[in-house]
Amino acid sequence: MRRLFLCWPALFFLSAMFSACAPSAAYQARDTLAGASSAAACEAAATRQERRSLAGDSSQMQGDIERIKEAERLFDQKTGIVLSY
Repeated sequence: MRRLFLCWPALFFLSAMFSACAPSAAYQARDTLAGASSAAACEAAATRQERRSLAGDSSQMQGDIERIKEAERLFDQKTGIVLSY
């Protein structure tokens, strides 16, 4: 019992030290997680934007192909020459 009585200041000091450090560590972990999720959100948004851009490029290419086919059809119709590939 006497040992416990002599150790209580050290235990009190250690508990105060850990309680002072715990919120800091918790805030740091929260900020780290928030930063990671923010970075992941930015990357996901960039990926979505890239997909939209590629889809837009694809639809534009599809429109170009349709215009080329129409031009070939009109050329074939006017000249009577059929181009085949």
